[in-house]
Amino acid sequence: MTPNVALLTVGDELLNGSILDSNSAVIAIALREIGLEVVERRSVGDDLQRIAAALHALAAEFAVVIVTGGLGTTVDDLTAAASAEAFSLPMLQNPDALAMVEAHFSRRQRAMHPDNRRTAQMPQGATPQPNPVGVAPGIHLRRNSCDMFLLPGVPAEMQAILAGSVLPQLQTRFNLPPLLPERILSIFGRSEPEVENALQALSLPAGITLAFAVSFPLVNLKIRASNASSERELTAFTAQVASLFGPQVIARDGDSVAATTAAMLMAAGKTLALAESCTGGLIAAQLTAIPGASTFLDRGAITYSNQAKTDWLQVPETVFTQDGAVSAPCAMAMAEGIRRTAGSNFGLAVTGIAGPDGGTVEKPVGTVFIAIATQTATVVQVHHFFGNREQIRQRSTIAALALLQQQLQPVSTDPV
Repeated sequence: MTPNVALLTVGDELLNGSILDSNSAVIAIALREIGLEVVERRSVGDDLQRIAAALHALAAEFAVVIVTGGLGTTVDDLTAAASAEAFSLPMLQNPDALAMVEAHFSRRQRAMHPDNRRTAQMPQGATPQPNPVGVAPGIHLRRNSCDMFLLPGVPAEMQAILAGSVLPQLQTRFNLPPLLPERILSIFGRSEPEVENALQALSLPAGITLAFAVSFPLVNLKIRASNASSERELTAFTAQVASLFGPQVIARDGDSVAATTAAMLMAAGKTLALAESCTGGLIAAQLTAIPGASTFLDRGAITYSNQAKTDWLQVPETVFTQDGAVSAPCAMAMAEGIRRTAGSNFGLAVTGIAGPDGGTVEKPVGTVFIAIATQTATVVQVHHFFGNREQIRQRSTIAALALLQQQLQPVSTDPV
């Protein structure tokens, strides 16, 4: 029988809206990948008695309880103490946990503040879980038939402990079958119904299933094998789908669009220069997060004002008076100007209206022009995105990288 799972998030900031709970979604997705489903989720504030009561109640009902938040050195980090309170256990300094904490500071050649010893205090019988990216170890506590995992609330730390310790232990504890093969194709430029309709041209092999997840402007198509023996069919069918959508597949198997684009640039041996207006450096930030970005990214210019566009990119004044800063001619001039200045293979430019104000009837909020220039041609696209300011900027970034990918294949072998 598949064990039932509950999540408990701890923190006043989650209840008052200061911080959004992203951890629960990450955990639920990770558990589903190994065949477990979350059936209940609760949230409590930084109150020892409330945390203890929630832990006691959940442990009586669920086989697995995963808790995030409340592990650390400050006075409001109460989860470890609450777990001891819930099951009438003494709090002890765990020597293995203390060794982990000391090793964290030793690796970074930093002196450990005495207060950090608190993160090694755990209920009697608990097992510390290594935290490769932070100070506070996670905690595994088994009471009766319930496995409880207490994890830090910091997303990067939570994810590291979840992947490195929690998931492997759950697979072993409950003898879960190995993960079934899966491929993910991220498709740009098609809506979910359009993707589903296009797939009707293909014959779905036995043992292969499809699932859709939309993260606008991307449609993430998950292609899964129902058993391990279907992996060959999975590979063949994935190749058919990729061929069907061609360059609209802009990322695969969980890789980011930026990582995919960077890999394409490095494989082609091409260079890039950026001119960003409404995205304000987001494209450059995503690309420079990829190791080896210096091999392809020459420079990036944030040219927000018209004067900056003229000074740095040589955009003619007539473009602003005749067409405006948010226009196809302006985006093209920006792309050509930055490519010419840098001497790069590609010049990529974005200009638009991210909102919440600044839109007009002719150019409403969400109007974005993206252009890419090579030595021989300049291509420009217009998009009309919806959402808030940050969503429009993020979607513009993905669209710009998608345009670059579309140009890479036909251009990559041409001399520049």
